[in-house]
Amino acid sequence: NFFNFWIILNIDLTSAFAVLNETLIYGSAIILTVEFQRLKKSIFELNEKLQEIPLKCKKMAIKFGPTTSLRHQILIHQATLQLQSQMKPEINQIIDKHSKILDIFDSLEELYSPILLVNFICGLIALSVEEFTTIVAEDMEVIMSVLLTAILQTSSFFMQCYYCQQLKDASLDISDAIYDCKWEDIEDVKVKKHLLMILMRSQKSKTLTCWKFAENSFELFGSVRIEALMTLNLVLI
Repeated sequence: NFFNFWIILNIDLTSAFAVLNETLIYGSAIILTVEFQRLKKSIFELNEKLQEIPLKCKKMAIKFGPTTSLRHQILIHQATLQLQSQMKPEINQIIDKHSKILDIFDSLEELYSPILLVNFICGLIALSVEEFTTIVAEDMEVIMSVLLTAILQTSSFFMQCYYCQQLKDASLDISDAIYDCKWEDIEDVKVKKHLLMILMRSQKSKTLTCWKFAENSFELFGSVRIEALMTLNLVLI
């Protein structure tokens, strides 16, 4: 009848909406991860250019006379500063790109974090109920149906934690890439400050959270499984 049709339609629409939300969250996490990886590649290219500066200065040293002379040392220092200062536009571009990625992340975090919190709570409750039903049920058909639902629920939550973990790791890789640049050995003060700025902003990991209550990661996935088993143990006792 119409009533049953209306219930089935609402269930289908709710499921479609949940799948759409998950797709948007996964897609956003993947896009941000790719952008962080591209930024890391740009930093590696910058590092290669910075590492080439001492070699270029050594080649120029032949024209400056004896390496022990004060004039030679001064000219080498000036040449190093000049070559490092030429990296400023590229470093500024990296800073701007990093800032834009962080701004996009903040917007997505504000948009998706309430949804992720609801998914987290509902998933924890659903897993606990499904595990309890699997143990107490006697009908094999019911057990297999509930077990399949639990597997799908666990897989969905694992994918959520997986993509957010990838985003977290990619954001932390930026600070590692800056460390590899050996910014502390750079003589140009402005270049050093610019690299230090990126380093300070990238030391804190970026990942989508459950409305600031927990970070979506492998650690959260493991915690959810443990909490579900503990809840089941309390119910059985």
